[in-house]
Parts: sequence; C-alpha cells; structure tokens
Amino acid sequence: MPILTLTTSIAITESKQEKIAKSLTTLTSQCLHKNKDVTMVNIVPDHGLWFGANGLVTDAVYQLSIFITAGTNTEKDIVSWLDETWQYLRKELDIADDSVCYTSVLNNDGTNWGFNGINQSTRNKT
Repeated sequence: MPILTLTTSIAITESKQEKIAKSLTTLTSQCLHKNKDVTMVNIVPDHGLWFGANGLVTDAVYQLSIFITAGTNTEKDIVSWLDETWQYLRKELDIADDSVCYTSVLNNDGTNWGFNGINQSTRNKT
C-alpha cells in the first residue's frame, strides 16, 4: 500500500505524467512487491525554485518519496527500487549526470497509517 510523491523542477505534460506514474507503479511492484491496485502516485511538476551549491538550478531535478509499511521490505528490495527509479527518471526527465536528485523510502508503523479508514495493522489481520 504505497504512496509515492514525485516533485520536479520542470514542467511535465499530463500524458508524460501518466506514463511516469504507470512506470513508477510497475517498478514499485517489481522491486518492493507492492500491490499495483492500491499504489497511488502524486506528481507535482514545476514546483518552486530549486537551489544547490552554485545557486539556482536550471536543469531538471526531482525529489521522489515513497511511504511503505515498516518491515515489509528487505534492504536489497529498497536498494533495487532506489536504483531502478533513479535509472528510469534520469532518462525520462533528461537529468544531467552531475545533477543531485533525492529519493526517500519512508517506513511507517502499521498502526500509524492506512487507507480508506483502516490502518495497515488491522488490514493485515483480515
């Protein structure tokens, strides 16, 4: 039951956003073994001004985060997902080799999050 948020420094067409959402859902299913039917992807394109060590960043960069239930993935799963999403987004968004893009895997305790009014701990018992 993951939710992903992709925030970018560049504008992205709606059709490209849909392609990216589908690809991230597939990679999440393959690498983290998450159910595609309950995976949500929120894309926030062209969001704010981005600054690095040399000031304003004018090239494409992004920040990707995913919320998952703690203890449901191995370190190997997570490392695979981090690499696969980087490789995909790097190509899809035409990210320069020297750009800095962050990806976070946020592990939530099963009692502290869920969807449609049921937390993950309860959902896993049914």
